[in-house]
Amino acid sequence: MRLIMNISFKKSLVALATIASLSVTLSPVVKAADVPSGVQLAKEQVLKEGTRDYPVTADPAKATDAASNAVLLDVYNQLVNYDDKGNIIPGDAKSWDVSPDGKTVTFHLRPGLKWSDGSPLTAHDYEFAFKRWVDPKTGSDYAYYLSLSNVVNSKEVMDGKVSPDKLGVKALDDTTLQIKLDKATPYFVNTLGIGFASPISEKNYKKWGEDYFKPEHMVSNGAFKIDQWVINEKVVSVRNKNYWNNKKTVLDKVVYRGVPDYATQVNFYKSGELDTTYTVPIEQYSKIKKEMPNQLHTNDILKVFYYDFNTQKAPFDNVKVRKALSYTINREALANSVIGMGSKPLYSLLPSNTAGHNQFKPAWSKEDPKALAQKAVKLLNEAGYNKEHPLEFSVLVANTPEFKKAAQAIQSMWQSTLPVKVKLNVVEYKTWLAEKFQPTHQVVADDWYGDYNDPTTFFGLFTSTSTQNGSHFQSKEYDTLIDKAATASSDAERRKYFTEIDKLIDKKMFIAPQYSSSLPYLVKPYVKGWANQNPLAYFYAKNVYITKHS
Repeated sequence: MRLIMNISFKKSLVALATIASLSVTLSPVVKAADVPSGVQLAKEQVLKEGTRDYPVTADPAKATDAASNAVLLDVYNQLVNYDDKGNIIPGDAKSWDVSPDGKTVTFHLRPGLKWSDGSPLTAHDYEFAFKRWVDPKTGSDYAYYLSLSNVVNSKEVMDGKVSPDKLGVKALDDTTLQIKLDKATPYFVNTLGIGFASPISEKNYKKWGEDYFKPEHMVSNGAFKIDQWVINEKVVSVRNKNYWNNKKTVLDKVVYRGVPDYATQVNFYKSGELDTTYTVPIEQYSKIKKEMPNQLHTNDILKVFYYDFNTQKAPFDNVKVRKALSYTINREALANSVIGMGSKPLYSLLPSNTAGHNQFKPAWSKEDPKALAQKAVKLLNEAGYNKEHPLEFSVLVANTPEFKKAAQAIQSMWQSTLPVKVKLNVVEYKTWLAEKFQPTHQVVADDWYGDYNDPTTFFGLFTSTSTQNGSHFQSKEYDTLIDKAATASSDAERRKYFTEIDKLIDKKMFIAPQYSSSLPYLVKPYVKGWANQNPLAYFYAKNVYITKHS
């Protein structure tokens, strides 16, 4: 049976779960810069892109920040990509087959793929990159993704029990990559469009080692290649003439400017130093919407804000403390009044536009706020805290407008309702990124972008093998539910398990979900092909062109 590749994820999930075998062939349309007839292009095809912060690394296995991933999505190509709506489309793989039992996925690479230096790119480079990705020596925070996707021996490799050579990823020849799974995993292919799943030139890496990721040694397979990397300032990429679809690329250069202060980004945008912004400041949103309505775009993205409670450290090893704090966060006020910009209150870790789940809302969320506050006070009293002996703790907060504004509002909610004293430990974004998973912190203000459109990209954060588990929560019951959901044979069965996971999170309250957010950002009128409705907030410079302007 043939399926066209730009089907929605929900439909693909049901199809994968119900048919015996699957052969996916190339979609007739591969996303690239599509310039309408008669459009006059600017002489200089340069995009000046504002990123969330300064890009940190060019190593796909170690890029956990949004800024680095913005660069890597342009300089690397993956087996699959995402279209403007977040659906899977072919990347380096022109097609792939799934075995009747769903446990073997075979990718067929496009013929003649090349690295930016002109050398052949083969399936062996993908095999090498995947094995390096999961190797404990690499230290990738995202290695657990392969375990979550049930790739054969991935967990054993991560735990150091077997060699990376035993990973279930093998190049059968130069254009055929086979990946074996322990269990049928319907969403597996959808995880492979992330930057971590990029290939690495085995030949060049073995020659240069970790210096491979320096601009002077690194080779790329994406539409662009890195030309300059100025630490704490900018990254410059230029067109890769050896990219397989270079004839459809229009831009010649992309300049990524790391500007952590979003107000400064807007100023740079207004002065012409930036063509796009990563986002806009909360406090300027209404004004910008009024002044530049045609330049302000908004994506309803897969992003959730929540607090991690360190369940391994007193007093947050006590579920009564965790529940008392979660009960007294007014999520409606937080999302609608404090943050705004299209945010939505959440009682689950899953944004409402996450595919394949039933939105969860616990019974306590419908209780009268005053009665709920009294219940929370009682829980703290039972845990040994009162006005004479208040609960004192600190919250690690990133120094960004949204994090700070939300944290200050929640601090006020808690201190006006409960016998608590809350200190906000506000640190630079890079410091927050480096420290937030350390077991020394009591509470961490956290967020998460979905890497693919499925509940497992969020729920997988809190498995026992996850290195992204800021709550340090460990539960065999949780792991088992994740495993059952990952291998369920129908959409209805998966939804049932995801609801059980929601209920378990609410019961244990190791995190306090708060709200999902949208992403408002500015784009110059002459920049075409940038704005989209991708819920993953993935933007590809290869789709962009600059029209003639003054």
